[in-house]
Amino acid sequence: MPDTLVTSPTSFTVSRTIDATREKVFDAWTKPEILQQWWGPPGHTSPSAVVDLRPGGKYRIGMKGPEGDVFYLTGTFVEIRRPEKLVYTWAWEEEQGPGHESQVTIEFHASGEKTDVVVTHERLDGAESRDRHIQGWVGCLDKLVALLG
Repeated sequence: MPDTLVTSPTSFTVSRTIDATREKVFDAWTKPEILQQWWGPPGHTSPSAVVDLRPGGKYRIGMKGPEGDVFYLTGTFVEIRRPEKLVYTWAWEEEQGPGHESQVTIEFHASGEKTDVVVTHERLDGAESRDRHIQGWVGCLDKLVALLG
């Protein structure tokens, strides 16, 4: 379960404390070989991840579901402050191109040798999308805690 969860109709903030330094947690978010080890909610894997970590740089993450279908998430980095903060756009690829674009802000707060991670996902396309993304993020954070804890 998340440490905290705050919602509005088209956004939410979820936080979790991870038993690792913020440099290590930041690397888990930005290095493809680590990202692939934890990305996706339970039952999902990440067969591919490309990260061009610079403002204006793109990322693309493949997420394979339990039925074997692979979905792709893509976006652009808006702000990068290692190891404090990441801001990036977020869109699922659809047949006709990128879907609805939202924005994710990840804050990494040092708490001794642990890190308080705060995920804010905003500009979502309604409450149903918000609720699906909350489930996804909570599942991802659970897997990140298991990997780094």
